[in-house]
Amino acid sequence: MQESAEEIVKKRAEKNRAYRSYNAALAAVDPDTGAIITLVGNKGYFDEPIPAGCTDGYNCLFDPEFNVASIGKRQPGSSFKPLVYVTAF
Repeated sequence: MQESAEEIVKKRAEKNRAYRSYNAALAAVDPDTGAIITLVGNKGYFDEPIPAGCTDGYNCLFDPEFNVASIGKRQPGSSFKPLVYVTAF
């Protein structure tokens, strides 16, 4: 399952380039137990940063050592809408 997840992330990261995004991540969780089944932090830990010569954590569009799935602090966006709507109704 881990190998499949890594392949999916690499393919999705390539499709994301059309939207000026250079990375992807995946976390699969067992809904019954909450256990993490598989986790892929980015498209490739050993890949080269984008653009070449950028400073990690400062001006890279892709930082290969940054784990987006576990430490990427991103705004949740629309993922909270179902919870808000269920509470409201």
